[in-house]
Parts: sequence; C-alpha cells; structure tokens
Amino acid sequence: MLEEAEVQAFLDRVESTYVDGDRAAILNLFSDDDGVSSVGAGLDEVAVSRGQIEQLMGRSGGEIEVTRFSFGHPKVVLRGPLALVTSLVHFRFRVPDETLERMDILRMTMALERGPDGEIRILQSHASLPVSDEIPGRPLPGTERDAEANEWADLEAEELSDLPFGPQGL
Repeated sequence: MLEEAEVQAFLDRVESTYVDGDRAAILNLFSDDDGVSSVGAGLDEVAVSRGQIEQLMGRSGGEIEVTRFSFGHPKVVLRGPLALVTSLVHFRFRVPDETLERMDILRMTMALERGPDGEIRILQSHASLPVSDEIPGRPLPGTERDAEANEWADLEAEELSDLPFGPQGL
C-alpha cells in the first residue's frame, strides 16, 4: 500500500531529479516492469518499454537545461499498490546558446507503484500541452487551423505506422 506522504516525497524527488539533469537518475525514477510506458508532449514521444524511455532521454540529453520542474497542487488517488497522480507541471528550461528561459505548463498524469526494492517508481506517465487552437469552453479545437502548427493532423496512415506506438509498437 502506498501512502500520500510517501507519494508527495517521491514527487519532490522527481522535481529535483529533473532539475539536476542526471539522465541515469531520471531513468531510475521509472519502473523496471514490462508494462512501463511514457508519453511525452511531442507526437513521437511514445515509449512502451524502459529501453524506449532511455532512447527518448538520450535524444534530448544536452539539448536543454531544466531550471524548474514543479508539480502544481497534484491530485493523488491511492488505489492499493498504485497511486494515480494528476497535476499541472511548471516547466522552465534554457536551450544552449540562448540567454532566455522558456516556460511551459504541462498537464501530467502518472501511475506510480512500489518496486521490488521498496522504492516508488513511475509505471506510466503522460505529459501533454493544451491544443493551441482550442477555443476556451469548447471540447474541440477551432475550425481555423494553422497548417504548419498542425502538420501531424495531415499525416498519412503509412507515416503513422513508422511511429513507435500502435499495434506494431506495443
């Protein structure tokens, strides 16, 4: 059984680990379980194994310096051996050779479990960004779309089959 206080302590560890930028330590936040998965905010940021999570982390390593990663009032739901977390994440980062920091507000959900070593680990995570052309108060994006910003919407089935998810990726 997981307790809310230990889940909060784990979330604090997640925050500091991402800011520290140690890829091995970040990977160690994830479960070794065969069911581990992580979906990021980018279309191709779908990993359905620990090895794929490691590949995604390797791809972005060194590209950014995380200066803030903090959960904003996470909702924690305890369900026996699992904890479900929903939160906004305040994410600030700096791109090398740029002086300005960038900021995003991510929406994040996670399923956490206790590993065989007794440590809490991420079993599943999902991060997303709001749809840029969604009209507030409406459930779907607006009908006016910027073609460049929504190139993914026009991908053909063949192009989608190359991405690491779907029946062939699971």
